[in-house]
Parts: sequence; structure tokens; C-alpha cells
Amino acid sequence: MSLAVLLEQLRPGAEAYAAATDADQAGLLLRAMRGFVNRTPGLSDVVRIESKRVVVPSRGTELVVLPADSAGANGLKPGWLVVDELCNWSEDERHREFFETLWAGLAKVSGSRGIVMSTAGAPGHFSERYFEMAGRERGWRRSDVKGPSPWMGAAEVEEQRRTLMPGRFARWFMNEWVGTDDRLASWGQLRRAAVLSGPQVWVPGREYFVGVDLGLSHDRTAIAVVHTELAGVGDVRSRRFVVDRLEVREGSPGAPVNLEEVERVLVAISEHYRRPVFRFDPWQAELLIERLRRRGLSVEKRAYSAVLFDQIATQLAALFREDLISIPADGALLDELATVKVTERSPGRLRIDTRPGGRDDRAMALGYAVTLASERLGSASRFVSPAQREAEFQRMRAVMGPTFTAALTRMEF
Repeated sequence: MSLAVLLEQLRPGAEAYAAATDADQAGLLLRAMRGFVNRTPGLSDVVRIESKRVVVPSRGTELVVLPADSAGANGLKPGWLVVDELCNWSEDERHREFFETLWAGLAKVSGSRGIVMSTAGAPGHFSERYFEMAGRERGWRRSDVKGPSPWMGAAEVEEQRRTLMPGRFARWFMNEWVGTDDRLASWGQLRRAAVLSGPQVWVPGREYFVGVDLGLSHDRTAIAVVHTELAGVGDVRSRRFVVDRLEVREGSPGAPVNLEEVERVLVAISEHYRRPVFRFDPWQAELLIERLRRRGLSVEKRAYSAVLFDQIATQLAALFREDLISIPADGALLDELATVKVTERSPGRLRIDTRPGGRDDRAMALGYAVTLASERLGSASRFVSPAQREAEFQRMRAVMGPTFTAALTRMEF
């Protein structure tokens, strides 16, 4: 539509803009327009795609692509405006003002047109007001299509339902306005995962990984040790995570966690599990990390960030949904995992959060260890559904016959 407007409808010198949440998303708009130009005979001779704009020199028209994290939109007077994925823009005040200023500029131009295209968002997001307005006022045309895209097959939709958090799936694929909070795991998932009676012994040949969530007075210090095992047969393999040990130390404002005791515990874990890799957030831990390294421990520093929070929340939730994690049958751990939630603090970025008065130290230490193991070992394979595993099971049985039955006694399916 923007190409048609530039080529046939805008008068020379009229302003046209496309806005997206950030530079990467804005780049998708440019790549899409470049694709149309390259695939359509004759367009490449009259349309020029530059780094931040699309130009039709013969008509004197151009469309400028603006990320919402760029400079303000004051003074712009768009005759044509496209806003991409507004419902997934950050709730940051600067982004909201950027959109509102840019959209208000439409009123300054007679005959101007503005388009917002987006999947549904979360109730309360600033875009919801415009969505509701579009459904009741005459100056708007609203197209609200529920359900997955018609070109997606049922298996593809089901795969997305299985691997995404319920709220994300509802918004991104069913186009439903739902909240951003989901439970990390249900009680049923936790009961199936809680199969370990206590700390597990070291096994030769396994690689172990340790996540440390360090707290001193207001938070606990939690330490989680994990290893992975391959589950499945043939081409359908998944990585199962096993929580071998979980240690927790709790302090208070008057009696903070004793770091010397924490150091002793970490050294003991390193000795028992034959020098596993440890991961720390360096905040509050620089001195402890230096002491551990001098004692020969393998310590990696990775600061908490929005990206890491998202990885932890997404992967832990997927492991519980897929029954690919084994944890100790520890009441305090189960209570914590049952009460923490996965929330979307900013659009597209999840993180584990707590309800009032709750804690998430054990969950964060576990997530720290799981993401460390995943990064070091790789995913081994994609997550697969029980139906896919059963199909592969039957295929291997048909191909291998009695040999397959014998092999089952030596591997986990």
C-alpha cells in the first residue's frame, strides 16, 4: 500500500512515514518493501530503497522509516502514516509520546491517512484506547480477525501453542486481548517433575553446571546444580534437565548471609561434582568471584538483563510444559515454583516475577543453571510433542525390529 501511495497518490513533497518500535523492527518494513520492488518488473527502475527511506525520484515522494527509539516526532505532518505492531510497543513514556505526537500530526494534513497494523496486546496497554476508538467512530475502519493465520496448518499452530507461554500464544496467534501474566508451572507439571529424593551423586562423564543467585539480607542466596541427559530415540531427541542439588541460605537486615559459608558450600560443590562451571551475576559478588577463581573454580560472570530474564522464564516454562525437567521433591521449592509467575514487563520480554510477599530465589538460581547448560551444550534438538515422539518410536521399531526392542533397555524414551 505504501508503494502504491508513493507511486500514484501522494503529491510531490508530501510527507510519508512508517513507524516501528525500534530500529530492527523498522528494518523489517524496509526489507518487505525492497522485496516487492525486486520481485516486480519495472519497479526497480523507479523506486530507490535507502537505509532509512524509500524514494520515488520521478515524483518527488518519499517514505521515511522511524523507530520509536529515535528523536521525537514533533513538527511532522504525515499525509501517509503506517504504524507497525503498536500493541507490542514498550509502555515507556517516550515511546507513547512518540506515537501520540506522530498520530496527532495526521490532523494537520487534509485527506491524510493512517494505518495501525498489529496483533492484539495486553489490556491496559495504551494502544487499547485506539483499538476501541477504531471500533466505534466513523472516521476509522477496523478489521479484527480472530484465530491463527489461515495459511498456517493445524500442526504448526499446535506447535506454537505448546512452546509459547499461554498469554503470548493467545495474543500473537489467536489475536486475543489477554493479560501478560502466566504461571511458570502448574501443580500437575510440578508433581510430574518432582521425582528426586535429595542431592544426586556425581556420575563420571557428566557435565555439571551451577547457577548462583546471590542475596545477602533481603533476598536468599540460592545455588542450583544441574546436568542434562538426552531423552528420546532416533531423530527425535530432547535434552532433559536434572536438578542434582539445591542449596539455600537466608539472611536478614540484622544478620546478612555469611559469604564465607557460601564460599565453603561452593567449594564443596566444585569438589564433589569435579569442577563444574558456575554462573554468577557479578553485582554484590565481585570479591567472592575473585576468591573462588583463586581457589581454582571455573566461574562465569553474566549480569542479569532483560534478555537473560526472558531466556530464563521462557526456557523454564517450556521444560515444565514438556516434562523435560526433574527436580527435588522439596516442599519449599515446589511452593515457590507454584507461586511465581511469568510476566511481560515490556512487550516481547518475559521474566519471572513474584506475587506480594513471595520469593523467586530458587527459581532464578535454577534458571541461571539451565540457561548456562543450554548455552554450553546446545539444545540437542528441538522440543517435540508426545505424538511426534510416538511416531518416531514406531518408525524405529519398524526399521530395526528386535534390535530396537533390545536397545530400549539401554536408553530412556
